Amino acid sequence: CLAYVEITVEKNVWLFRKVKGYFKHNKKCKMALRIAPPFLNIHPAIKQMALDLLTLNASTTQILNDNQKFVEQKCKSQVIIDNYQLLLKPSDISNFMRKFHKSQLKINTRMLVEQSLENIFGETSGNNDSKVKDDISIINESCFHYKAKTKDSRLEIGLSTKEQRELAWTYGYENILLLDGTFGICNKKILLFVLLILDKKSQGIPIAYFLFSPPSGKCVQGGYDHEILQKFLNKFKNILGIKNESSFTPKVIMTDANFKERKALTNVWPNIHMLLCMFHVSQCWKNKNK
Repeated sequence: CLAYVEITVEKNVWLFRKVKGYFKHNKKCKMALRIAPPFLNIHPAIKQMALDLLTLNASTTQILNDNQKFVEQKCKSQVIIDNYQLLLKPSDISNFMRKFHKSQLKINTRMLVEQSLENIFGETSGNNDSKVKDDISIINESCFHYKAKTKDSRLEIGLSTKEQRELAWTYGYENILLLDGTFGICNKKILLFVLLILDKKSQGIPIAYFLFSPPSGKCVQGGYDHEILQKFLNKFKNILGIKNESSFTPKVIMTDANFKERKALTNVWPNIHMLLCMFHVSQCWKNKNK
């Protein structure tokens, strides 16, 4: 049979641009028996387990492992019961995740990322209906700085919840802070810097997230300087405000052997003591010796 269809669509907006092909099946094709296995719906209980794990921010690997153990131990390794599928595939988790984001956060993952960010953080974000506003209010209210990406400027998002700001004053004021960054945290090559405090048990707790894209034409690792970090630190310092007639000031800050971070920190808090992370110092010596 020569029948086939080729469809060209406009990416992200799903507008049909072109349809071509040979649209007639021959007689033998029409009479042929279907050999593809029938489509099986996922068992509702299995689907609910996966959604519960997604709510807890479980990874795809964790969900698949949990599902496999459940099928082996509780279902005696039967993968089909009453025409329902029990064993999940990675594509199933992707579908769940897309629906979960759309229903819980009102984020359409088929939409342009820039448009989703603008809906959450932009000037029109407050114009959404009350239900949508409730769903994204935690993310929206935690944003102390947002700048949309344009052709000539980078994306910038600063996040810190009300609870994190309170922790900053409780454990970070005239105490120790830690700052570190990581690169390429998603397929959009976003840089992430995290500011942490240490609680009474010396457990690290994040108090602010600085997310930004590298400038156009620059690789991710070289996509920042002390000025962008200083900008985020000043914005965060301002959002913390004043308490007991004092602005938020740490006494000590630990970083890795990164001069950009150190310069930004000393420009914002000139009188702080700077510490270097022992692991990164040792790693730096080893690399230089090699």
